[in-house]
Amino acid sequence: MNEEVKKGIKEAEARIEDLEKKRLRSQSSIVSSLLDGSTPDARDAEYFRTLTSLINLERENLRLLMSGSAEESKTDEPAPAPKKSVAKTPKAPK
Repeated sequence: MNEEVKKGIKEAEARIEDLEKKRLRSQSSIVSSLLDGSTPDARDAEYFRTLTSLINLERENLRLLMSGSAEESKTDEPAPAPKKSVAKTPKAPK
């Protein structure tokens, strides 16, 4: 496997883990509100949706990287260069 692809896979996995940790705060707030019988804060819900979208994009990027590395090992041709994630993490609601 190409070293550049390995590095891209490792970075994508780290970004996913980071985004999932950030999403946990809003998820906890939403669940807490639902358990209390109140309406979740709209900012928490939007933050959760945004982070979930970013996680899904990063997972797709990871799948592309991994499928490229699998193809490379089958054909001995270089895999496509990893795509740099352009996803920006939104600021947490106050």
